[in-house]
Amino acid sequence: MEGVMELCDWRRRCDVSRCWGFTAVSRSRSRCPVSVRIDRRSSATSDRSAGRQKLDPLRPLHHLHHLHPPRPLHPLRPHRTASIFILFVLFIILILFILILHLSPFHPPSSSSSSSSSSSSSTMSGSKEEEDRKGSGEWREAFWNPRTHELLGRTATSWGLILLFYLVFYLFLAGMFTLTMYIMLLTLDDYKPTWQDRLETPGMMIRPKGDQLDLTFSVSNTESWDDFVQNLNSFLSTYNDTFQVQTNDNCPPDQYFIQEDSAEVRNNPKRSCQFNRTILDECSGISDRFYGYDKGQPCVLIKLNRVIGMLPGKDGQSPYVTCGAKREDADKIGPLAYFPPNGTFNLMYYPYYGKRAQVNYTQPLVAVKFLNASLNTDINVECRVNSNTLSPGSERDKFAGRVSFKLRINDK
Repeated sequence: MEGVMELCDWRRRCDVSRCWGFTAVSRSRSRCPVSVRIDRRSSATSDRSAGRQKLDPLRPLHHLHHLHPPRPLHPLRPHRTASIFILFVLFIILILFILILHLSPFHPPSSSSSSSSSSSSSTMSGSKEEEDRKGSGEWREAFWNPRTHELLGRTATSWGLILLFYLVFYLFLAGMFTLTMYIMLLTLDDYKPTWQDRLETPGMMIRPKGDQLDLTFSVSNTESWDDFVQNLNSFLSTYNDTFQVQTNDNCPPDQYFIQEDSAEVRNNPKRSCQFNRTILDECSGISDRFYGYDKGQPCVLIKLNRVIGMLPGKDGQSPYVTCGAKREDADKIGPLAYFPPNGTFNLMYYPYYGKRAQVNYTQPLVAVKFLNASLNTDINVECRVNSNTLSPGSERDKFAGRVSFKLRINDK
C-alpha cells in the first residue's frame, strides 16, 4: 500500500527514530528533525540495505560516528527507476566509505560525533573497547598486580629470596674460581715452566724474512734490497762487540755453560756467553755494509729457536747448519759460504734458562752467503740443523729443524 508516513516520533524514540529502515538523527533535543515522505517500497529496499550493513560480521559499526546527519529528503515521486538508481548510488557510496574506513587507521570519535551515534554501534564499539581494556588490564596485571602486590608474578619476599640465593651462589662460584687459581699459581715457577711439552726438534727462522720468506731483489735497483739491509742492521745491533763485552762473558768453546741453582738459593740472574758480530765475518755488515746484496751475493742469517733446558749436542759435537736447493733447483744455487766456519751453533750458548733468569742471553747465529746463485730465476732453498741429539724434523712441519725460503736475484 502506497502511503506517506511520518518517520520521526521524538516522544517515542528520543534522539534516534527509525521508520521503514531509514534512521534520522537529530542535532537538537528541542525539536524533531524534518519529516520525510518516502515510498514504502523504496524504504523497504533501504531497510534491507541497512539490514545487510548491520549484520555484516566483518565490519564494526563504530565508523558510523563519522557520518554527518543526513539531509532532509524531499518527497519522491513513485518512480521506480529513479528510486532504484538513487539507492544504487547510495549503496555504492556506502561501500566506498566502508572500504576507506577499513583501510584507514581508526581514530576515536569527537564529542560532537559521539553524541550522534546509534544505539547498536555504541553497543558493539563498547564491547570492543571493553575487550581491549580487559586485554590491556591482563597485561598490566602480568607485570604488576595491585591486588596481590606481585611484580612479574612474584612478591617482594619471593624476589628477595631468589636474589639472595643467586648472590650466594655466584659468590660461591667466584670463591671457588679464586681458590683454584691461587692454588695453581702456587705451583708455577717465575723462571721456568713447571710442565714443559715441546717438540723434539726446535724450529728455525731466517733474517731478513722478506714477504712470506720470499727474498726477491734486483742488484741494480737499490730500493729493492734496501729494506733487507736495514732489517739486518737492526737485528744485529745487540751483537756489536762493544755491547757484548759489557754484558756477557767470554766462555770456553765446545762445552755447555751450566749454571745450577744451589738448593733453595737461586743463581739468578744467570750469565750469558758472548756472540760477537765479527764472528759473522763477511756477513757481519762491518766489512761489507750491504751484506753482499749490491753484488748479487746476499747473506741470510739463520737462528735456532730458544728452548729452555735444551742440550743440542753431546761429546763436544755442536749442531751445525747445512743449506741446499730443492731437487729441481740443484744446479742453480751455486757454492755457499758459512759463518762461523762449518755453520755451527757452539755448545757454550746452551742450555738456555729463560728470559727472566738469563736477561742478557744472545742467541747464536749462522750466516749463509750465496756466492754464485743463478740470476733471473727462482731458487727454492732449504736449510736444516744437524745434531747427534736432535731428531730430524717431521715432513708435516716445515719449520721443525729446518726452514725453507725462496731466493730470486735479478740483474736489472
